[in-house]
Amino acid sequence: MTSVVDTNVLVLADAGSSHAEPARANACINYLRELQLDGLTGLDAAGEILKEYSRNTDKRKQPGVGHAFLVWLFSNQYVVSHVAVHTLNPNAARGYLGFPADPALASFDRSDRKFVVVALTSGANHELAYAADSDWADHAIALRANGVNLRAL
Repeated sequence: MTSVVDTNVLVLADAGSSHAEPARANACINYLRELQLDGLTGLDAAGEILKEYSRNTDKRKQPGVGHAFLVWLFSNQYVVSHVAVHTLNPNAARGYLGFPADPALASFDRSDRKFVVVALTSGANHELAYAADSDWADHAIALRANGVNLRAL
């Protein structure tokens, strides 16, 4: 199975974010650790996901599990047993080709559309993990209807 990880999972795992309850932060930490040990993480060939992770993990204070996961991904981004890389094709109307043209997703965050496309290009055996981002929950029905296997942490 390919796991696509929204940035907020790394953020919450990166020091138990002050705006998250401990159980959610721990779920994110455990998820990222499991992926490192026995998982396949979905990324894009242009590095947009890694760039977003890098911008949002906390490097100023004691790095946490989110930042450690980012460092691990940079080290393993070409190891096919750890990372599956997919091509994103920009599209003015939808953000990327492959993002569903469903009107119910018209207001979905454009910056998160890359995660959806990587998940969908990973085939049926994928999951897209998110935490503490209401846009995923608000669009969950439409995303699932369009083939995205969501996992709320």
